Amino acid sequence: MKDKNKNEILCKSGTQNAIKNDEVIKSLFEKYHIDKNNIFFQISLQWGEIANGSFFEHVKPYELKNNTLYLLCDNSSWVSAFQFEKKKLMRKIKEQFPENKIINIRAFVKK
Repeated sequence: MKDKNKNEILCKSGTQNAIKNDEVIKSLFEKYHIDKNNIFFQISLQWGEIANGSFFEHVKPYELKNNTLYLLCDNSSWVSAFQFEKKKLMRKIKEQFPENKIINIRAFVKK
């Protein structure tokens, strides 16, 4: 009984059964049969390592099109913050994925 009550408390606090972003992304890519070797998939999975801190929480990979990685930002303040992080993000992506062909990163707010 004690374990059951402990689990109920943990569930209510949100610390148990929390789904990580990478697990959600993996399940979506599997559901829609997207190649796991896809560079966008790999960047999405490792976004937490590429974009640290609060930037990671407010700016997410959205699309890879014509060798440009598009990032979706929560608001225009994060688009501005992105301008300061752009070179560092590009460097980290090139370090982690040397085979990638990304030549630009752009950030936007969805209307």
